[in-house]
Amino acid sequence: MIVHKAGSLFESDAPVLVHGVNCVGTMGAGIARQFASRYPDMLLAYRRYCQEGHLSPGGLFIWSTPDAPIIVNAATQQFYGSRGRAKMEWLQESLEKLVGYAPLWDAVPEKRMAMPRIGSGLGGLDWFAVEPIIKIITEGFEVEVWTPQS
Repeated sequence: MIVHKAGSLFESDAPVLVHGVNCVGTMGAGIARQFASRYPDMLLAYRRYCQEGHLSPGGLFIWSTPDAPIIVNAATQQFYGSRGRAKMEWLQESLEKLVGYAPLWDAVPEKRMAMPRIGSGLGGLDWFAVEPIIKIITEGFEVEVWTPQS
């Protein structure tokens, strides 16, 4: 079930926050930049994970600490900037891995997550094509989709 919310994703009390990232370790723009600013230790770990060659398109980097929600960095883009457009298949693969990642959902049995219009901002995907994919893949989960207020 998708629940649409307006405002900042960081207003959510969902135990899991999901957003799209590239595979080269940069979080210099968009919602990723906000994650990097709020969670600098996550940024350092993500950057190291990418530099070591562990993150590829369609993959996940999951970060957690007792003081923050679980952060799921979904690799929807290979690069950043104009070369780094998201691809639907990478988004789909990341979300399938996320919903199938049993240890995460054992730790958070309520199966609730929040995300922006993933892949549709700087990633360049059409939200109206992305949303039905999210609905299908996340069936049985509560997904908050946050849209910034203008």
